[in-house]
Amino acid sequence: MRKVLLRTGVALFVALSFAFPAQLLAAEAQTAPLLSAEGQPASGPGCAYRLEHLPGSMREARIASITCFNSLADSLNYVAASPMSSYVLGIDWDYPNRGAGDYKIWYASGPCTSSVSWAVSYVGAAWDNRTASAEGDSNCNHFHHYENPNYGGAQYDCNSYCATMGVMTDQTSSESWDP
Repeated sequence: MRKVLLRTGVALFVALSFAFPAQLLAAEAQTAPLLSAEGQPASGPGCAYRLEHLPGSMREARIASITCFNSLADSLNYVAASPMSSYVLGIDWDYPNRGAGDYKIWYASGPCTSSVSWAVSYVGAAWDNRTASAEGDSNCNHFHHYENPNYGGAQYDCNSYCATMGVMTDQTSSESWDP
């Protein structure tokens, strides 16, 4: 069983729990990730960022992999087909209101719980100071955006969804997800 949050456009988001037969996985994962000549993730319109907790931490995480695609559906299908249980923690968009343009999906092996949360001390150069709207998922009801790396400067809590980031628009350098 995998628990994955599936989304389409600005439609209502539904959390589903289901098994993936091999035929379904093959059908859903038809689009290959965008890769550069060196085999590294390309800068596509949307990327899936897989997080792993740092050893001994139930909060601080590192970006373990980045895989980019041409569409949100392809990115979510990739996360759903991941060999580990996958939970979408949140999505950042570079336009208000989940607007068309680039997006970043953050996912991990587990949801936010009373004893587990997630945090990245730096979102990476590709997304530093770009987030204009955001949404938290998988029981991560507090999606915090910080102005500076290492959770410094101004902070904005999106709760479950921010159509806009207010004064924090295009100011995010680090993030955390908490229940």
